[in-house]
Amino acid sequence: MKKIRKVLYLLGFLSGICSFTQKSLLRAFFADMDFSNPIIVGFFSFSLIMVLLFPYCGLLFILGLQSINPFSAERWIKPSHETNPLNLKQPLFFFHFASYIVLFYSIGILLSSSCNGWLALVEGALNVIISINMIFALKLCQIIFKKKFESI
Repeated sequence: MKKIRKVLYLLGFLSGICSFTQKSLLRAFFADMDFSNPIIVGFFSFSLIMVLLFPYCGLLFILGLQSINPFSAERWIKPSHETNPLNLKQPLFFFHFASYIVLFYSIGILLSSSCNGWLALVEGALNVIISINMIFALKLCQIIFKKKFESI
């Protein structure tokens, strides 16, 4: 399982580097925006706050539901890179895997942003923030739901 994860992380990284089509889409979206307008500035400020808070609120809500789910495992195991992310009885495994995929993808975007322009740099930075917040949110969930985890 560890080799498959490394390959998938590499594919995420390479897809971030090769994401050239997003450049024209982002420019078309931002072309007519007036950044001196307070409504647009407020929209982007609200979006940044949502990017910072959503991983914590969303993951706590989902894992809160999974903690009372009768089909979930009786005791959860802490996620690692050796575990199967598609194990439905262990809900943290998938989110651990997905956050690292997004992290490697966004690192690829950041490295290719010199070719794709400043909007790709912003997209890559936001994706890095989201993925790191997901990793921290997983740690927070391990603290909050510590009774549900196996003692090591």
